[in-house]
Amino acid sequence: MKLTRLLYQFLSRNWVWIYPVFETVYIYLKRIIKMERIGIFTPEQEKFIFQAFKSRIEIKNKFWNWLLKLVFKFGIKLIDNFGIDRLEEEWKKDLIPVVDAGINQEYEKVRGLVTDLLNKRIDFKNIDSETELRWFDSLTIFIASTIDCFVQKRKVQSFKN
Repeated sequence: MKLTRLLYQFLSRNWVWIYPVFETVYIYLKRIIKMERIGIFTPEQEKFIFQAFKSRIEIKNKFWNWLLKLVFKFGIKLIDNFGIDRLEEEWKKDLIPVVDAGINQEYEKVRGLVTDLLNKRIDFKNIDSETELRWFDSLTIFIASTIDCFVQKRKVQSFKN
């Protein structure tokens, strides 16, 4: 009986900060169970990104390796759920297909979606829409070819070592 009274007093006095904590945890658990997007990435995509980081970083010390993996996993979730989630819905609606195509390794689709996004968001004065589209298309082709060249050089260097 004494414990119940003590618990009741504690809850009634501290309800102002206890309720938001429980509500936040409940919403977060509900999203995890349903595997919904909180930021831009789904939990499966967050796992994929974590696996990509994990494959690149290997430390011989088991404790530091475990700690680094834990930090990466927490960091990816934190950035996605509390950083990227603060973007406006209009931006998230346009970025989600780009992220999905990138995770599925559909690079030409990513380039096309980024071109459309740039053309939609940036408007040059005194230039018609078709010219803008061609300009952004050539810009994304240039960026994609530069990244591809960098990746190919890295592969060649890794084979030499």
